Amino acid sequence: MKRKISLSIAAMAMVLTIAIGGTLAYFTDHDSATNVITMGKVKISLVEKTVSTGEKEYSDGISYDGIHPGDVISKQPIVKVAADSQPAYIRVRVHAKSPDAELAKHLSELSYDVHGWKYINGYYYYPHIVYPGTSITLFQHVTIPTGWGNFISGKTFKIDLTAEAIQASYFNPDFNSGTDPWHGVMIE
Repeated sequence: MKRKISLSIAAMAMVLTIAIGGTLAYFTDHDSATNVITMGKVKISLVEKTVSTGEKEYSDGISYDGIHPGDVISKQPIVKVAADSQPAYIRVRVHAKSPDAELAKHLSELSYDVHGWKYINGYYYYPHIVYPGTSITLFQHVTIPTGWGNFISGKTFKIDLTAEAIQASYFNPDFNSGTDPWHGVMIE
C-alpha cells in the first residue's frame, strides 16, 4: 500500500512538473537587437602653397630651380583637417635630404620660419586642438644659408614633410615633455 501511495505521489509530482513547465513556457519570450556603432575618424591632408603657385597637393611637392645661397624661397606647408573629421592634434616631421653626401651634412643649416609650433624630438607639434574644416600653416618660407659655397653648385636636395594627426577626445598630450608629447602613440 505504501508503495502505491509513493508511486501515486511521484506520478502526481511528474504531472504537476510537466503542467507547470508547460505553463511557464507560455510566459517566457526571446528578442534581440543589433546596434550599429559608427566610430569617428580623423582625416587630414597636407598641401603646399607658394606665393607664385597657390595651393598644390603634397603628393608631388614643389620643385625649385636656380636657387642660390641666401635665397628665401616661398614654401607654405598647410595641414587641413577635413570637415567630416573629429577635432585633432597635429604634428609634422620636416626632413631635408640629398643624395650628395657633402650637401647632406649641411641640410640642418636650413632655416624655417616656424611660429606657434613646438619642436620636440624631430617633430613640430601644434599645441592646440585643430577643429574640422580648419587648417594650420607650419611655416611661410625656407632660407638657404648664405655660407653655402660652390660645393652646392648643381646639386639638389628635397624637403619631405609628413603630417600626422590624433583625435583630441580623451587624449592629453604633454607639450612640456622634452621627448614625446604624444606618449608613444603610433600613427597608422
